[in-house]
Amino acid sequence: MEQAKDTVRVKLRVKGMHCQTGCANGIDVMLKEQDGILKSQTSFKDSASVIKFNPEKISEEKIISLIRERGFETKKITPKARD
Repeated sequence: MEQAKDTVRVKLRVKGMHCQTGCANGIDVMLKEQDGILKSQTSFKDSASVIKFNPEKISEEKIISLIRERGFETKKITPKARD
């Protein structure tokens, strides 16, 4: 399935979550309220968040900043190079 040109997918490592209900779901609710966020799936178990967004409306840097404002450490997960 090809991604739309105006859609970007980013996977972030999120540290500091204590549960799925309050922490992970809270990140998803907060992000989904932002203009430009198309989908947000945050997992306490995986300490990660996968977000689809429109970069013309919100930047990756802004998304990271919003998560950090909630008190969590976060950084982009980069795919490992294959040999």
